[in-house]
Amino acid sequence: MVISQKGNLFYYVPLNYIIMKTSSIAIILCILFVGCTSEDKHADEQPPLAKKINTNIQAENISSDFDFLLGEWDVISKRRKKWLVNNDEWIPAEATCKVWKQLGGMLVMDEFHNTRNGKEQVSSTLRIYNPNKKEWTLYWLSTAFPNLGLMPQVKGSFKNGTGRFFGEEDFNGKKVKLRFLWKISENGTPHWEQAYFDKKNNEWETNWIMDFTKKK
Repeated sequence: MVISQKGNLFYYVPLNYIIMKTSSIAIILCILFVGCTSEDKHADEQPPLAKKINTNIQAENISSDFDFLLGEWDVISKRRKKWLVNNDEWIPAEATCKVWKQLGGMLVMDEFHNTRNGKEQVSSTLRIYNPNKKEWTLYWLSTAFPNLGLMPQVKGSFKNGTGRFFGEEDFNGKKVKLRFLWKISENGTPHWEQAYFDKKNNEWETNWIMDFTKKK
């Protein structure tokens, strides 16, 4: 979940907008998964789509990487007040998050509720797994920036218990390299970090951190 700094303007989009978007992604994934887009002349002779998909299947090559994140969480976060200017002032915040998976683990989604600058916003991250590449692609959608639509953010995978995901995004009119880190903290709960690559110092600058606590 990434907030590009775009002033203090926030917009509201109903939750059914997010549901519509995410449902469309799920449908597209199903179509791609069974290869239904083929222009076969004998397509009418093929079994119906419903017969091709076993919704209870847990394929061996579908990843369980994000299973540690499933459930409902209270979230404590902190963000740098200013990014890529050697600023060390952090802004604390609280949020709630619900995470679930679909398509046998091929799709992991969340719904994230937080307040920023006195405005409530809802966002959703779609994590889509490619079993052939053993790679995740993360997409993000937020009521704070409805005009951006569903945005591809980062790609990556887990190794030795840490998920590393890389991409690019616009920041102050320029493209910057973006990194997400996902891991389980020392107390056994999910921990997430976002960083931009600082070209001046030739290093990653972490600008957003979140720690998750299971709801009781």
